[in-house]
Amino acid sequence: MDTPSRPGLLHEAGRLVRLAAPMMVAQGGLMTMGVVDTFVIGRVSALEMGAVSLGNTLASVILVLGLGLVMGLEPLVSQAHGAGEGEAARGWFASGIWLALMVSLPLAALLWISTRVLGPAGVSPAIVEVTTLYVYARLPGVPFNVLYGACRSFLTSVERVRPVLVAVLLANAVNVVADVVLVFGLDMGAVGVGLATSASWAIMFGVAAMAGRAAAGQASLRLPRPDPAALWRVAQLGWPIGLQLSVEVGIFALVGVLVARFGAEALSGHHIALTLASLTFMCAVGLAVATTTRVGVHIGRGDPRAARRSGFLGVVMGAAFMGLGGVAFLVMPETLASWFAPGAPGVIRVGAELLRIAAVFSVADGVQVVAAGALRGAGDTRWPFYANTAAHWLLGFPLALYLGFEAGLGVAGFWWALALGLVGVAVTLTLRFAWLSGRGLARVR
Repeated sequence: MDTPSRPGLLHEAGRLVRLAAPMMVAQGGLMTMGVVDTFVIGRVSALEMGAVSLGNTLASVILVLGLGLVMGLEPLVSQAHGAGEGEAARGWFASGIWLALMVSLPLAALLWISTRVLGPAGVSPAIVEVTTLYVYARLPGVPFNVLYGACRSFLTSVERVRPVLVAVLLANAVNVVADVVLVFGLDMGAVGVGLATSASWAIMFGVAAMAGRAAAGQASLRLPRPDPAALWRVAQLGWPIGLQLSVEVGIFALVGVLVARFGAEALSGHHIALTLASLTFMCAVGLAVATTTRVGVHIGRGDPRAARRSGFLGVVMGAAFMGLGGVAFLVMPETLASWFAPGAPGVIRVGAELLRIAAVFSVADGVQVVAAGALRGAGDTRWPFYANTAAHWLLGFPLALYLGFEAGLGVAGFWWALALGLVGVAVTLTLRFAWLSGRGLARVR
């Protein structure tokens, strides 16, 4: 926890970097598992890779609902931590674990039935069949995914980020070995990739749970009885985050379904570009997590000016980092795409074209995710949901249909529409944080 003295700008930037660096690596590590999955399954067939892309997208849309729900912990725990209220922080942590346990089964059920939308959406029966098998292999990992999210939210909010990094690195090692054994050794294809992912989430939860227990000063993993009022408060803050993430991931998921109508090569190229763009984005998410924590800690300490400064520092750093990633996409798109689909010129062509578009919207993507993190630290979880819904679904999706089908731009048209939506979200959330922090930030009650 900070000392009572107000730190300078460079000091606060250093604190953000020290929190963000492990989280950026950890968040990048989460995407690295997807990159490895793509790298491995891409050497099997375009059909298998396209199916993994669709199945992973369906899983992401549903699982982020649970992850967002338990992220309601973040403003509550970080502000309690900043105020030196350790007992309150531990109580919120227990409520987050209970909430994760309660929503795991409904989320697994949703994931189980999610593949039923693919056939009516025009996806070929061959892709639907393999995607369904992949999704079934992901089901065992659902509870571990949400429970890990609760542990991660607590650990980052009390500024214990190294265990999160350790958990992700260990899970990546397990994922690589499991992918190679199950896909190449046992010839399980997409199913092997799904089982490897489920096992990796179990490893992450195990490590994060032990670290969370130690950070909370608990002698065992036994949970106290659930507190209905505390559960409700976490859920109140968390449901807009879950819906926001689902809205944002959902638009990419729907675009993925539309892309599938253009064939396996287009779908594989889309998956490659989305995987690489998501890799840099997840690093920006790590910075957003750090910004949430620092804004919340300063509010807990009763220093709204420092909270405002931390928020804007995070936004600037997010824009700079994503700008660097955009340069790489612009300079070497064919090389990057060819890493995942060697000997597949059609896939490489689509992937490279989409990476150039990703380079254009990368800065806006960094700004919007960190601005949402700053608002989350202040306890404002609804505005990011409103902004994403309006920009992506009221503006971006109709434009995607027009550009992709009516204007004849195909997959590139879908991505240009997504880019416009991200710019709208970035502007809206930055202005919202400026207005809210200008009025003075206070603790969530």
